[in-house]
Amino acid sequence: AIEPPSAASRELVFERLRNDICTAVIRPPVRAEQTMRPLRKVPPPPPPKPSKEEERQQWEADEAVLRTMRMELREVCMRLGSDRKFREWSRPVDARTDEGAKYVQKVGFPMELATLLDRVNHRQVRSKASFEKHLHRIAECARTYYNKSEQEEALRQLGRAHQLLDEGLEMLDSLDKQLVDKCEKIVEARQERGEPQANPESAEMPKAKTPAVASAKRNTVASGTGSTAVHIARHVEQAPDHQTPNAGVSATEHEGMNDEGSGGKTAQTDVLRQTSPKEGDGAHTIANETDLSATPENSLEAAGVDEAHLDTLLADLNSETDGWNTTDLEVLLVELYRAVAKHRHVTCKTELLCDLHKALERVVAKLVTTESSVDL
Repeated sequence: AIEPPSAASRELVFERLRNDICTAVIRPPVRAEQTMRPLRKVPPPPPPKPSKEEERQQWEADEAVLRTMRMELREVCMRLGSDRKFREWSRPVDARTDEGAKYVQKVGFPMELATLLDRVNHRQVRSKASFEKHLHRIAECARTYYNKSEQEEALRQLGRAHQLLDEGLEMLDSLDKQLVDKCEKIVEARQERGEPQANPESAEMPKAKTPAVASAKRNTVASGTGSTAVHIARHVEQAPDHQTPNAGVSATEHEGMNDEGSGGKTAQTDVLRQTSPKEGDGAHTIANETDLSATPENSLEAAGVDEAHLDTLLADLNSETDGWNTTDLEVLLVELYRAVAKHRHVTCKTELLCDLHKALERVVAKLVTTESSVDL
């Protein structure tokens, strides 16, 4: 039979219990209340990119709107140019004559209805706003040339220039507003893509960038091959730069063949990447462990224990458990340490001592009940 623990062994066990009770109390860290930051709204997803067929259809619709606007602007130029009052601005300035050279030298680049009409025909003036700027340029040239002139003919010409401007603006105001708005949006979008309009103060004609859909359509019309040319052009655009030896094999199969041919190096590399720790993971783990084990200075507080009372209690425990077997002693220690764990964050241990007395009484009562039932 196993002999019960000796008094020295029990005293050693209860001494460890005493040390655990007198250990400084570890306060759980008090975390400051975190202020909730307002969440930022997720930006809307970008619009889907249109296909080439949709781009072609949109380009044709835009060209129809611009063509209608050119017809309206051309009509305004023709009506103003056919009026005899404005015959002075119905033809380009001849810089070879003395009067023409003097005019150009004084006003800079001259503007008249003939140049404006030419720019409309060459798609350099595509909107109502650009057309208005050219009309204002005509009046500005007249003011610059006839400025400070009190001659009757000069005053008459200056008045006709302003009359041309007013009549031209009135004609533009009669245009369909829906057509004007559509045209402005199209012109603005094309200017962002590098297709500017002509500057009324400059003779330089901007070079517009022709879109790919427009080039394909013009090439089709010029070649006269119809839908076949479009099909060939699309096939050329979609074809790769060069054919690989495994042209008949899909990309996935081709990658699988490369993996097998290289002895599975790619697969091994992927496994290593998945199993190997990421950069910085080790430091992150150590930091977390350090945070858990570290205790700030203000979280350690001395346990308030009546040591005389505690010593008396431990002496009673040692004497009371004299002759107990190991199993009964383990049951008692479990109850005692449950009470210690209950008060582990409490500084004052007075209630703990009371709970230890109660634990001892419960175990003793349980043992007495068990012995009585065995005897019966």
